[in-house]
Amino acid sequence: VDITFVGEFNDAIRLAERSGKWLLVNVQDAKDFRCQMLNRDTWSSEALRNLVVENFVFWQPDVSHPHGEYYARFYPVN
Repeated sequence: VDITFVGEFNDAIRLAERSGKWLLVNVQDAKDFRCQMLNRDTWSSEALRNLVVENFVFWQPDVSHPHGEYYARFYPVN
């Protein structure tokens, strides 16, 4: 089961509001191996996936995609 919302930031916000869930944002950088490790080791955990599905809308844009660039520009991320 894919837990990642696909779409724009504002759509993710609206879905979270309608669902009564928190919005969890994880900006990825395909060039940063730590991001790949996070996907492999953290987001792949079944217990964590269940927790995220039940309580969050999970939005995971890549920093090089226009949606990720937009988010990183307005919400500085490190």
